[in-house]
Amino acid sequence: MNILDTSFLIELIRNNNLQDYIDNYISIITLEEILRALDKNKRQKIKELLTNALSIINIDQEIVEIYSDIFYTLKNNGKIKNDADIIISATAIKYNTEILTKDKDFIDIKEYYPELKVKII
Repeated sequence: MNILDTSFLIELIRNNNLQDYIDNYISIITLEEILRALDKNKRQKIKELLTNALSIINIDQEIVEIYSDIFYTLKNNGKIKNDADIIISATAIKYNTEILTKDKDFIDIKEYYPELKVKII
């Protein structure tokens, strides 16, 4: 199983290809990023689509601790990334699963955390 990043998930939804990735995972942060961009009418439909097709991983204490470590390391090396990407990375590290994404920022995180599995689509 893989974790679908927001950038990749948006493309799947736009191209009506989500069915090809059923039974994968998304972070709760990805769900938040998708839903906040939609008006109320579309929000419910997309939420149902995603929650029926994918497993949603919530943030827990271990993910927060991994996130904090990644954030601190990136900050000290002048490579600040957005919180969502760091949380998604922490989630993938915890669950030892690959992130499918279009976002090359994950490569910078992988530079410091080689255990992070990332596939740029």
